[in-house]
Amino acid sequence: MIPQPVTQSGMIAYDRWLAEVDDVITSEIADCYPHEWDENFISLNWLRAVTKRFRQVTVADLDLPFTVTWTAYKANGKVETRYGDIGVVVDFHLSLNGEAATVTGVAFLEAKRVGVKGDYPHLEWDQLRREAANIGGHRVLLYDHEDIDGASQNLETHGFCRHFENAPYGTAHASVAITQHILALQKRSRNIGSLGVPLGYQLCARYLRGLDLDYTLDRATILKDIPGDPRYLIVASVEESSTADITGGTPVPNGYVPISETPLSAQGRDQDSLYVEGVPPPAEGGMLDLYQQYYSGPPCRPCSGTSTAHGQDEEEGLLATA
Repeated sequence: MIPQPVTQSGMIAYDRWLAEVDDVITSEIADCYPHEWDENFISLNWLRAVTKRFRQVTVADLDLPFTVTWTAYKANGKVETRYGDIGVVVDFHLSLNGEAATVTGVAFLEAKRVGVKGDYPHLEWDQLRREAANIGGHRVLLYDHEDIDGASQNLETHGFCRHFENAPYGTAHASVAITQHILALQKRSRNIGSLGVPLGYQLCARYLRGLDLDYTLDRATILKDIPGDPRYLIVASVEESSTADITGGTPVPNGYVPISETPLSAQGRDQDSLYVEGVPPPAEGGMLDLYQQYYSGPPCRPCSGTSTAHGQDEEEGLLATA
């Protein structure tokens, strides 16, 4: 698919924002199968795509509008992943009755992909116990190249989306589950994805609204020394305003570089892990070369000769910029 247009300072309806973020995530994950079916590569793809397209967005159709600015980073050195593969740092700028305050929350995701046998063979119970003990806001992120129906259905049973004319989630290829639930069952079967909710919902309606985060860490030191040394990092700033100007963003965390500046060759991937068992690797000049061209060369990626992703108008769904 062709990279989507960047929505840097657009205004968008809340349900459209949820739907479009999840559409981008679903598309990027689907594009990784079968020849790039590796947790790190999958994470890299959706992180790059979402934070590039929706770099700064104002959700303006709520009683309390808010503006989100976020950037994705990759570790530029030693990776410990003591708390999980992906870290989320959210800075909230709050105001009430003329009083202003800032608070920072963090969360961590341990990413696992479905394997060739249709289960999650890389789930390790000791690893999850250790990571969950280190941080309060820990979740398991499950990738699947097929639809995870239960994740979307969970939102309906929770009462979410019922007031929307069109439900934001039709399909999901990534489910975020509570770590303690995964540990309680200790099952690696494919249907454990039904324990979670779609990744787009977890990001937009949970993390970026202040939920499921750990607030016990010292805000002054978080970006100087990212806890747990995750491989990838999302740093977001949320301003409770429809006229916020937070384009300056947050300083680059120590030991990290923006994903947008990182070529594919520097991702540290195990190339053998890109190929699914039983599926021949791509020939010279195939998909792998296309990805290398995209990440290290001109910022474009061919897509069946079409000029827009899946034939959809690039600006469809976005409200006009105020």
